[in-house]
Amino acid sequence: MACNSLLTVLGRAQSLMNGPNGNFLDLSVMFLLPLAFFLSTVVYPALLDFYTNPFLTIPVSSSELQQSQPAVPDMTVFTFIAFLLYVSVTSLLAVGSITHSASHGFHDRPVRLTSAIKSGLASFFPLLGTLVVSQVVDLLILKAFGQFVSMIGPFHFIFMAFSVVSTIALLLYLQVMWSLAFAVVVVEPSWGFGALLRSWRLVKGMRVRGVAFSMMLLHGVFSAMLGFLSWVLEMGSEAAVCGWKSWAIAVLLGLTTILQMMVLLCYGVAITILYCKAANGEEEEVVVVSDPMECVILALEDDEKGSASAGVVPV
Repeated sequence: MACNSLLTVLGRAQSLMNGPNGNFLDLSVMFLLPLAFFLSTVVYPALLDFYTNPFLTIPVSSSELQQSQPAVPDMTVFTFIAFLLYVSVTSLLAVGSITHSASHGFHDRPVRLTSAIKSGLASFFPLLGTLVVSQVVDLLILKAFGQFVSMIGPFHFIFMAFSVVSTIALLLYLQVMWSLAFAVVVVEPSWGFGALLRSWRLVKGMRVRGVAFSMMLLHGVFSAMLGFLSWVLEMGSEAAVCGWKSWAIAVLLGLTTILQMMVLLCYGVAITILYCKAANGEEEEVVVVSDPMECVILALEDDEKGSASAGVVPV
């Protein structure tokens, strides 16, 4: 059942992205492209460099130092912080605008590009507040884990391994349960703890939880694969410092960045579709009891019964 629901959500997301009135490509180029570039050229290469060469020695000669320089020019601390802030701002704007467009597209109400941008601007600070609240909770969990480790000491390896696995599982579970929080912020008048609790209530069903986890897993796998490809291309660019090879590698890096952007877009649209389906499912349970037409029919039946009992024949 969860697999069928996942395919349904992904199929609906693909149809929305391929539609003529979604403006998703324009929104992605404006807001998601910086995040995709940051992931492809900074985050994934840095992580893979650390995990593949954790014990790198410092080069002793000037030639080794020159060869060890990365293909992407080094940025100053101020430039890196400014770029990081820019990526953070555009990412939140992307969440607001894309979620707004996807939620209206789900109900067959396409919106204009200007309306989507206005929605992204209006939901920027609520999204930022919700993000801060969720990160504070994660930091408190990590702090509690650190205090627990300091209490048991470094020699209790069994308890250490159990605590590490438990902490990772708890953080992953929270991310799954809070996966719809940003959609709640954009669509509903709620943010912070209210949005997190609302997402928790929507995801508490086993089917929605499985779909959310599957989408997060697919997004992570495809994004990591593209990040690995970008890392390989950057390593290859160190050997091709000039000529057509360097241009070819630069073009391939651009393509991986665009694919990374499309993966982010697909996840944003799909998670919004999942929110809409979960929220509509909750509303349908309420509408069954309070359907307006059903109330009218019941009222007419009651009037006919009352008229019949009073001896009045309805005309």
